[in-house]
Amino acid sequence: MGRFWQSLILYNWNHYFSIIPIESIIRDKQQEYYKVLEKCGECGESTLFIEFLLQSILEAINKVGNLSDNQQKILRQIKLNNKISASKLSDIIGISKRKIEENLAKLKEQGILERIGGTRGCWKIII
Repeated sequence: MGRFWQSLILYNWNHYFSIIPIESIIRDKQQEYYKVLEKCGECGESTLFIEFLLQSILEAINKVGNLSDNQQKILRQIKLNNKISASKLSDIIGISKRKIEENLAKLKEQGILERIGGTRGCWKIII
């Protein structure tokens, strides 16, 4: 529940956070996340948790920071529907399917996006 509120607060503060899957970042660092929470519980101080979370968000922002406007739009749409096709993305974003495919390839090259399965597969945002 805490991660839900955290994502909601960050998104309302700046729409840029809509393309940064905070929950995925935490999942990838889950053991460290729980260790930090445990330490904070033991000492009654949340500073370590705040620092951990801010560092994780900063790493994600640095990775996503150089994305074009279209790439950000693509990631937002994928976050809403991870099975969305290049054709549908083209319709929503308003650029050609070829440009969508080029942007998808760039996002995959940068390690931000991964395709799982074939044409009936889905997209996974990796940060």
